[in-house]
Amino acid sequence: MTNIKRNIIFSIISIAFRTTALLCLTGTLMQTFLEALNISSKLNYIHTTVLQAANVTTILLSSGWTDTGGLFKKAALSQIPMGILFLMYIPFCIGKGFSSFALLLAIGVIQSVFAGLNTVCEYKIPYFIYRAEDYGLITSIAGVLSAVITLGLSALISILSKYHEYKQIMLFAFVISSLLMITAGILNIYYKSLINTENIQSSRNPDIKLSEVFSHPSFLHLLIPNIFRGFAYGTVTVLAIVAFDIGFDKSVTTMMVSVQTIATLAGCAVYGMSSKLIRPRSCILFGSLTFLLLPLMLIANKYVFLTVYAIIFFGRTIVDYAVPPYLLRVVPVEISGQYNAWRMILHNGGTLIATSVASVLSPIALFAVTIIFQLISGIGFMRFKAKN
Repeated sequence: MTNIKRNIIFSIISIAFRTTALLCLTGTLMQTFLEALNISSKLNYIHTTVLQAANVTTILLSSGWTDTGGLFKKAALSQIPMGILFLMYIPFCIGKGFSSFALLLAIGVIQSVFAGLNTVCEYKIPYFIYRAEDYGLITSIAGVLSAVITLGLSALISILSKYHEYKQIMLFAFVISSLLMITAGILNIYYKSLINTENIQSSRNPDIKLSEVFSHPSFLHLLIPNIFRGFAYGTVTVLAIVAFDIGFDKSVTTMMVSVQTIATLAGCAVYGMSSKLIRPRSCILFGSLTFLLLPLMLIANKYVFLTVYAIIFFGRTIVDYAVPPYLLRVVPVEISGQYNAWRMILHNGGTLIATSVASVLSPIALFAVTIIFQLISGIGFMRFKAKN
């Protein structure tokens, strides 16, 4: 097996397993789990916000972490502990009355720290393991695989929820997430670099100033779009809590997991088929336009709510998978580690703002701001042209 084929296979599996596992850390599954433990909506928002803050802080403090070599091993070391920590949630799934919010928060924060370290790695690794033109297709295939796995798991959760308490079902979800994340981390060790990493390290100024990163045209032009995209992303991550606030019950948020998976599967498939035919920036704008439907989620009908949720998640998936290959073409590998770290600081900072204000804004106000910000973001990416 050639190095590039090995990298592609291992990368697809690793990305798919990591993406699936992370569903138990952030998003609908965790929010519903907290609600099942009788954690209030306010504390649920706080949990999401604090985890985002820990993630942003970690990226901020470790933006140059990958510049000293050992990239693949560092990626593994950031994912394996994250997987082990999923097992720490098991006591909350057993017995009654054990729902220490402080302990739940502590576990989540530590996982978010490792997730932040992984973020610094994951946007630099593609420069070394495959060609830029293949990046979009590879990640979309990984997304399809992740969606298929998640669809099976979410269907199982929906069936089991009729006969067992939600927190008991999550015991198995956390164990599976742990195994998936640890496996994803181990696979990183077996990547084979297609370019000479030593030459890059020796030719690179070891003391790259942040001014070089901040003054890069793509950073300047996409600063606001990255923040606004993060805000819209944050709104989507708390839609399960919004559903509770609107008046829907756990049956709807449980269905949201399956709907999210189907939407992700469709988004990955569509982007994968079109990635070499349509420019990434056009895909980003298209995905942004789906957010115009957000106000329809306020209609007191669960089928309308879930349908709009599916369309918006489909659009967000298109955006999420189009941005990395787009930036791979405009950001030099020499500054890619710090560049993407700071880009994700902007993105996650926007997410943090959204999850913070979501607890005080009415759903309609939150949706209005989200629509405006996502449209500005989509137009911003569309107007900045990549080299290729």
